[in-house]
Amino acid sequence: MSFGFGVGDFIAVLTLANKVRKQFVDAPRQLQDISEDLKRLSNVLRDIDDNDPANNLAPGQKETLKDISLQCRKVLDDLDNKVGKHESLQKDKSGLRSTARGLWSRITFDKAEIDDFRRRIDTNTNAFNLFLTNATHQLAREIKHGVDQLFQHQDNQRRQDILNWLSPITHDVKQADFFGRVQPGTGSWLLESDEFKQWTSQGGGTPEDERTLFCPGLPGAGKTFLTSIVINELRQSIHEDDQAAIAFFYCNFREQTTRAEILMVLLRQFVQQLSVIPNVLEEAYAKHLEHRSPLTVDESLGVLSSTLAAFSRTFVLLDALDECHLQGAERGELLADLFKLQETQNLGLFATSRDNPDISRSFYGKLNLRIRATAADVERFLRGQLEGLPKVVLQNEDLQRDLVAAVTDSIDGMFLLAQLRIDSIRGKRSAKMIRESLKNLPSGLDAAYDDAWVRIESQLPDEVQTAKDVLSWVSCATRPLSTRELQHALAIEDNLSFLDEDNIPDIEDVLAVCVGLVTVDEQEHVVRLVHYTAQEYFEQHQAKVFPNGQSDIGSKCIQYLCFDAFKTGALWDSTKYISRLEEYALFEYSAQNLLYHALREEVKMDLIFKLLTNPLLVGACYQVILYCDGSPRSRSTRSFSYRTYWNTWVPRIHKVVINDLVRTGIRLIIMYKTGNLDPEMVKRYISTYFTILDNNGIERRAQLIQALKTELFDRMSDPDFQQIISH
Repeated sequence: MSFGFGVGDFIAVLTLANKVRKQFVDAPRQLQDISEDLKRLSNVLRDIDDNDPANNLAPGQKETLKDISLQCRKVLDDLDNKVGKHESLQKDKSGLRSTARGLWSRITFDKAEIDDFRRRIDTNTNAFNLFLTNATHQLAREIKHGVDQLFQHQDNQRRQDILNWLSPITHDVKQADFFGRVQPGTGSWLLESDEFKQWTSQGGGTPEDERTLFCPGLPGAGKTFLTSIVINELRQSIHEDDQAAIAFFYCNFREQTTRAEILMVLLRQFVQQLSVIPNVLEEAYAKHLEHRSPLTVDESLGVLSSTLAAFSRTFVLLDALDECHLQGAERGELLADLFKLQETQNLGLFATSRDNPDISRSFYGKLNLRIRATAADVERFLRGQLEGLPKVVLQNEDLQRDLVAAVTDSIDGMFLLAQLRIDSIRGKRSAKMIRESLKNLPSGLDAAYDDAWVRIESQLPDEVQTAKDVLSWVSCATRPLSTRELQHALAIEDNLSFLDEDNIPDIEDVLAVCVGLVTVDEQEHVVRLVHYTAQEYFEQHQAKVFPNGQSDIGSKCIQYLCFDAFKTGALWDSTKYISRLEEYALFEYSAQNLLYHALREEVKMDLIFKLLTNPLLVGACYQVILYCDGSPRSRSTRSFSYRTYWNTWVPRIHKVVINDLVRTGIRLIIMYKTGNLDPEMVKRYISTYFTILDNNGIERRAQLIQALKTELFDRMSDPDFQQIISH
């Protein structure tokens, strides 16, 4: 045992107590009481020693033990001295002790002296006992606290596991981003409207139709920002009411989702506002735990209903229903689900959408409030944008008033048009140029986008090319790209098999050449078009603006996937694999979406074959497709062994098919080089190559690739050629 206090005070006392106790073992009857007292003292000292005081005591406790030890040392020293001086006289010349009887015959204790020693020993024994009791209780409390913390940690971890199982997303980041861009006072007209007040004053007896507020509006009217204002208002109003809860979902035309996923996102948010996970959810989690399968729609609705019952008031907000691209009739079914919940729960539903007959029919008879960009809100917005305009505007109040008035009159109730108008005058450097620009503001969104495109093409050649590359990637990508993904995409160079860090552009410089058509979501660090109407514009005018957009992106994806860094193949060490994904930001996107881009426009065959006939490159791509879900996400959960996963869980048919694909690709190259190749067959090969990577229907896809191989063999009639490809 190591003691870190009092220079070994306690251990010295323990040693001395044992020594004196042994001296009194054979003491005469009148001293037996002292012997028993010493035994009790030694016992308590050993008990303290067993608790390892050097490591288990707090600094204050160590100081107390030191003080008691010093007091005890005095009485033990006195006893030792009294016995020790006679003990030394009892040694003969040979050094042997005389008998104990002879020793004790020379020592005299009067009754008062015996009583004094006993009192002093007893006082110290009691002091040590009290110290031990307090220390033990303290240790027990600390142990209990530690155990409680352990259980709490386990409970918190399980709670988080259940929440993440429901959905890894909450939309809180989106809310922070949207509301963070709102000028103070915006949307007050909505919050003060009779319809909104009627909706928020819902109670258990409120008719169901009055518990739903539908807010349609023109594209760019500010529906999403007003939704964020309503969410913030509700959060503030129910902040101290633990019987009220809110959940919301922001639909986005670039983010695919399902009815079940939306329900689980809403469910997660409601559960987060409860202190305890509902039993019905605990049971559902236990049922699905083994296979990590998600809740079905019916299960989600059942758990959601039980969860809502835990509150007296609840609110669900759905923004941009028109951007919610659900399969078939799922959007109508989702709304029907929520309307049905209103029959049994005090649930208020708020929804926005641009004008859409199908959606409007779903809300027939409900409270209705049309979203519009009011003059007051537009002025707030425009004045918030003045800081980014040329100094000539900031220094001229008359020009500011004229600018605000002209833009407000020209936007027809659309915030988006106001933004585009502001962007159109950022490059004007004189009051005259700005006033002339205000006289010729384009009418309508298409005209505004046409004007933006003209401004892009009026820049320097390198700026024009950068802007077109950025807009091509952002508008043609299958999902929003992160800022690093876009930077890597722009840095890819022809005929270079690695990424040159010096060629990665700064994201601010990239945005500057896009004349306001591209923004960065600061919360999620992704790049987006300014509005979904910009996406519609570029899709409608793709032949003019990006005639080869898909093939260019497909080619860049292939170039990226053929980097030397990936020629080591799949990485079975999870740390190295995660490091690869983090270092090469575009790797996931390229592997997952090459098919999408390659099949829409013709991509150079040499590039495709360069990738598909290299087993190591194929293995690296296949690994990232197998383990990723189509969107950038946290790598922290990927701590399992990929080699174990591959060997244990990946069906053998995957491995067989991927080997067949490589061999078939090599045969296609031979046909390509000999001119005996049907382009349609290559397109089917590429399609089959990627679609078999979908776990669903893998056996059927294996049959497709076998049929393709058979057709290849049938087309190869030259016996010598057959001999070549048979090896």
